[in-house]
Amino acid sequence: MSSQSRQITGWFLVIAAVLSVAGTILGLVIPGPSGSNGPPSNIVSLVDLSAGILILVSLPMAYREQKPQIGILGLIGVICLWLAFALFNVVLHLASLVAVSSNHASALASNPYLPVLFIGVILLQIIGSVVFGLGVIRARVFSALIGWLLLASALMVILDFPLSGTSEMIVQILSDVLLSLSLGWLGFAIASRSPLQHLLLQTQNAVWEMVSNERLANSFPHLP
Repeated sequence: MSSQSRQITGWFLVIAAVLSVAGTILGLVIPGPSGSNGPPSNIVSLVDLSAGILILVSLPMAYREQKPQIGILGLIGVICLWLAFALFNVVLHLASLVAVSSNHASALASNPYLPVLFIGVILLQIIGSVVFGLGVIRARVFSALIGWLLLASALMVILDFPLSGTSEMIVQILSDVLLSLSLGWLGFAIASRSPLQHLLLQTQNAVWEMVSNERLANSFPHLP
């Protein structure tokens, strides 16, 4: 991928993070037709849907930029996060747009498969944030604080389980903001990297892959 394409992809991630925070704020001030327990308003769904699409497009670059250092576990983390955003921001908000536009918001809120979807998204987000966050910290390609923010967002999701009411809402908002901040920071780090820095990173990645392959060959000398 060219330097310009890489920078554009990084800015996509920054814009997605801003839209995610905006969607969280709008969700507080513009309730959906069925209230807080139903699908969000169409404007909130559109904002979150746009953020989700941008994240799906740009998140793979966050893995590619540190692929040799972050390894297979990092890939698993990115895949889990990608699936979480695909299910929640895209699938669920598309369903919400259709339901609200056709005056079937209450039917969507009472759908028996909705809790299963939410549980799947939560598990994917926790696993993805923890595994990818640890990978970012270990890789040291980007600031370790990005990884710690991902871990903090996963912790907020876990703490949210036994809560209810206002405390549950506050923890959910914190989790969303921390996740958005980590992805936005990651996108900015990718977008602001100069061509020389990117060349040095590619060289570092090539050396890392060579060393990893040599270690693998020494560990399994009989493999072809």
